[in-house]
Amino acid sequence: MNGSSTRPGRSAGRAFTLIELLTVIAIIGVMAAILIPTVGKVREMARVSTTTSNLRQAGQALLAYVADNRDRLPGSSGPGGSVGLINSVNYQFERNPQGGGGYSDRRCRLGYYLGAYGGVRSDASGPVDIPMFRDPAWEERMRGESSINMDSPTSRNWAVIFALNTRLKRAYHPALPAATLEPFGNQGAVGGAGGVPNGAAPMRYGQVSALLPMSRVWWITQADQDLDQVSDITDNDVNASLRSPYFKTKRVTGFFDGSVRAVAITQNLRGPI
Repeated sequence: MNGSSTRPGRSAGRAFTLIELLTVIAIIGVMAAILIPTVGKVREMARVSTTTSNLRQAGQALLAYVADNRDRLPGSSGPGGSVGLINSVNYQFERNPQGGGGYSDRRCRLGYYLGAYGGVRSDASGPVDIPMFRDPAWEERMRGESSINMDSPTSRNWAVIFALNTRLKRAYHPALPAATLEPFGNQGAVGGAGGVPNGAAPMRYGQVSALLPMSRVWWITQADQDLDQVSDITDNDVNASLRSPYFKTKRVTGFFDGSVRAVAITQNLRGPI
């Protein structure tokens, strides 16, 4: 009598039948159909989290700048002329304040003022990326939509990732004392020595907070070319951005009090949110 436990009529090396293989394949297909959308949602949630974290850091940088500059919002004022900020926000810091006048003047760009609060060394020479104004997923999609070379630091300096709320109107904010309020000043006409813009100086944070609910008025949001439909941002302000909102149904938005939340793309951004 041997010690084999093999049952009569059954092979020890039995293979799967065709029906069993098809059943396993079907189960794998069902599991994939369930998991793939879930993985996509998880990845989008991670990207939303990254953008939210970056804008929260930008909000803290704004408040820190205000605290360090006698309550003044970013922008410049002085005997050489005042320079307010423009709507478009790229993600690079340029140390040299003047680059030929107009939009090339770094003093009309947010990064010139907040770069030091966003991880850029004080001795850096531009253009240098500001980490809190970067979004790798945004950049990947931008490569397929724009002629801007996203792999070139000098070229991608003009890519518009975020938009700045530079005009508040009394039509939407009844408490304002004037038809239009410009918290970050006004770039003004190109003039003066070297083509330096000579416009209005930025306001003080306290002036704005005395008139508006800072937790309901946005200061920065994700940029795209559909933004003009719900705000005072024009096509020209964001023409070097995405053609449509990155997250399809929402834009991650920062508010003057430093808070950040996702806002529906149909939300009117001209007034309190």
